[in-house]
Amino acid sequence: MDYLCPCGVTVVVRDRHWIRKQRMFAYLNIAQGSCEPPYFVELAYCGGSPDDKPVVLAGKGTTFDSGGICLKECEGMAEFRGNCAGAATIIGVMKAIAQYKLPINVIGLLPLMENMPGGLAVKPGDILLAKNEKTIRVENPDNEGRLALADALVYAEQFKPCMVVTLANLTLGIRKAVGSACSGTYTPSDFVWGEIKKAGTDTGDRVWRMPLWQHYNYRNTLYPGVDIHNVGYHGHSRGGDSCLGAAFLYAFAPESADFLHLDITGTALITSGFYLSVLQKRIHDWKTDTYCNTILKTNGIT
Repeated sequence: MDYLCPCGVTVVVRDRHWIRKQRMFAYLNIAQGSCEPPYFVELAYCGGSPDDKPVVLAGKGTTFDSGGICLKECEGMAEFRGNCAGAATIIGVMKAIAQYKLPINVIGLLPLMENMPGGLAVKPGDILLAKNEKTIRVENPDNEGRLALADALVYAEQFKPCMVVTLANLTLGIRKAVGSACSGTYTPSDFVWGEIKKAGTDTGDRVWRMPLWQHYNYRNTLYPGVDIHNVGYHGHSRGGDSCLGAAFLYAFAPESADFLHLDITGTALITSGFYLSVLQKRIHDWKTDTYCNTILKTNGIT
C-alpha cells in the first residue's frame, strides 16, 4: 500500500473469508496446506473515462512453492521464493502506469499464497470447484499457480475487460524449452502478439510465441467425470507442459476479452527485472507514440 497508494493506485486486500464468499475454492483449497493465510489483492488505476473497458493484469503470487505434497527436490527449492514474480511485476507496472498518468483503466489481481505440504494440503486426485462451477482434478499439487489464476480470471469477468494479461512462473517446461533466453508468449490474437513482440524488440527482452492450439485444451479436458485437469492427458510423458498450462488459463478467461499469457519461469524466477522493462517500455510508448495511441483507441481504452 505504501508503494502504490501515493501514486494514485487503489489497493484492496481481501482475506480468506472474502475468498470463500467469492467461491474461489480452487484458490482457497490449494493454499490451505500452509499456516500462512492467503490474501487476494486487488489494484485499480482509473486514468480513463469511466466508460472505458479496463485492461486486467493477473499475476501468480505464490510467495513460496514447496510443491505441496508433491515436494520439489531440496536442491534449488529456495529459488521458488521467487514464484511470485508475476505478481511483483504487476505491482511495478501499476506504479509505472500511475506515474505516467496514462489515460487508461487498469485492474491488477494478485492471488497471494504459499504452496505447502501441511495436514490440510490438497492431495493428488482431489476434485476442486472453481468460481465458475467448473470441476478441476488435481493430479499434481505442484501445478498450483494455474488453480489460483483460474479463479482470478473468472473474477476478472465482472470488470468487462477489453484485454486480460496473465504473468506467471507457471511451468518449468518453458525453461526446458527455451532456457532463460526468452519468455513464452501465448495469445490467439496476431495483433496482440505483434504489440508484445515490438515491446520486446524495443527493450532487448526476447519473447517467443508459443502455440495455443485446441489440441492442448483437448488434452486438459480428456478426463471423464471432471471439466478440466491440472496436468493434462499424459502431461508428464508427452510434454507440452507450458502449452497445457496456458490452455488451462485460457479456458477460464473472459471470452469477450483479448487474452495474453506470459510464462516467465526462465526469465523471471531469478531476479533480473526482465519483464518489468518490457511492459514499462510498452506503457511509455502508449503515452508518447502516436501509433500506440491509435492502438489504444482500437482496443477501446482511450
